[in-house]
Amino acid sequence: MDKNLYKAALASKGMTQKELAKKLGISANTLRLKVNAGGDFRREEIAILYKIFSQKVTDSFLYTLKHA
Repeated sequence: MDKNLYKAALASKGMTQKELAKKLGISANTLRLKVNAGGDFRREEIAILYKIFSQKVTDSFLYTLKHA
């Protein structure tokens, strides 16, 4: 995950991680773990991310290659 793109996407929507976690139906701590430790998002969560940020934006922060 590209944390900078993720943070930019959140900021563009004026959302906090806590607000996003609520929309995803998970705790803020679980979201932080997924973001910081590279945890996997469930299909349902990704579908919600697509609705909030668009598929292009979501894919850009979720599927960034770790090795260029």
